Amino acid sequence: MEYLDKKTMEKKLRKENAGLSYKELRKLWPAYRKKEIEKEIKKSGYLSFSELLSFLKEKGVTIDPETKNLVRFATNNDLKIKRFGRVGKAGYDSAYFQKPSPEKIKEIIEMLRNNNNTLPGRKALKEKKREIIKVFNESGKKEETKTSIAEIVSDNTGLITNRKLVRAVLEKEKTKTELEAKLKKIG
Repeated sequence: MEYLDKKTMEKKLRKENAGLSYKELRKLWPAYRKKEIEKEIKKSGYLSFSELLSFLKEKGVTIDPETKNLVRFATNNDLKIKRFGRVGKAGYDSAYFQKPSPEKIKEIIEMLRNNNNTLPGRKALKEKKREIIKVFNESGKKEETKTSIAEIVSDNTGLITNRKLVRAVLEKEKTKTELEAKLKKIG
């Protein structure tokens, strides 16, 4: 808690002529502080943890329900975070988040789809793996490289795909003989 002298607290609590002691004023302070913080939050238009989650869900952004670190998510996606203060002695100041614009929401959705560690990213990864196998199976003898398969998959799915993913998927799903027969060697 911040240090306040008796006159300042009497003025802010509007108890100038009440004849209360400093200790009595100090007991009234947390309730006053809580009201002030709530007014400031309401006036700012920032969203709480649960409000941001429900807003994002409403706009089609899929976030893992187990997510506990929304501050990291907001930081990674350049959402403004503000802390208004806390009431009491223990704990951290709660974080509040600025409501993202429609452009920012589109950017977040795209980022989540291209990140293999998110719910939408895991679904997209399955889609990319299916497409890699499909492109490989449809290719002729010594026709494609891992890089060209990655480019075709990127074009077909609209998702970022690289040759390392192609290599990992093909080595897991196909035999060495099949790979040597169909893939063109470069260099």
